[in-house]
Amino acid sequence: MKKIRLNSEEFLRPVINYMLREFDADYESVKKKQMYGKIPWYQYYWDTPESKKEFLDWLKKFLKSNVDYRPYQTDRVVSTIDLIWGLKVYEE
Repeated sequence: MKKIRLNSEEFLRPVINYMLREFDADYESVKKKQMYGKIPWYQYYWDTPESKKEFLDWLKKFLKSNVDYRPYQTDRVVSTIDLIWGLKVYEE
């Protein structure tokens, strides 16, 4: 299987789709509507501590199996994605 590039839409689409799995939203919807009033989409949607952990675990596995990158940088890549687009965690 050909590995995808980290800086491609082919990488970003499944990551955002998984991130928004609990909402009625996906990559295409946030691409069309990036702002909700003055709030960017990644601050509009939220995570619970459990769903955040599930997403980060999934992202690590996805990177290892599907993405062309340096394996020793997995944690750095996951942290960067979470910092830039990660959903805010709200305690229930």
